Amino acid sequence: MRFAPAPTSAAEPRPHAVAPEVVRGGRWAVLVLGGLLALVFAPPFLPDGLRLPLEHAFSLVCHRMPDRSFHLHDVALGVCQRDTGIFVGMLAGALLYPLVRPLDLRIAHRAPWVLAAAAVPMAVDWSLTVFGLWANTPLSRSLTGLLFGLVSGVFLTRGFVELAAPSALSSP
Repeated sequence: MRFAPAPTSAAEPRPHAVAPEVVRGGRWAVLVLGGLLALVFAPPFLPDGLRLPLEHAFSLVCHRMPDRSFHLHDVALGVCQRDTGIFVGMLAGALLYPLVRPLDLRIAHRAPWVLAAAAVPMAVDWSLTVFGLWANTPLSRSLTGLLFGLVSGVFLTRGFVELAAPSALSSP
């Protein structure tokens, strides 16, 4: 004897079902943030004609100091260690969004404060070095960037989800 699940009507929501706009928006967020992360890791694998313009573009948003950048094949990644952590964290935040969405919906009105709190470890790591109290390391730079990127990725993904919602396209 076989047991089959009871048929459900199309209008009846499934428990734990993810809303279509979350799926669409999440996919867009992963695509965009994953693409940016791929560009961060691309320079060591590109010929000079493509690598140099990409490095110039990244220099507009990052200091790209060689001693503070990860290297592959003796070529620096597109951004510094802290920014690499931020980009990795943003993609991780997008991938984790379905799991943290209930929390995100509860703290959405405090997003600026949550982002500022996530930036505090970066500021502390940087300022302790500037004042000679601590020498930050590749690990401290990467982890503080990762934390900020994770929080940023969650909020950026919420933005993609809101854009993917049908109501976002209609004007009142």
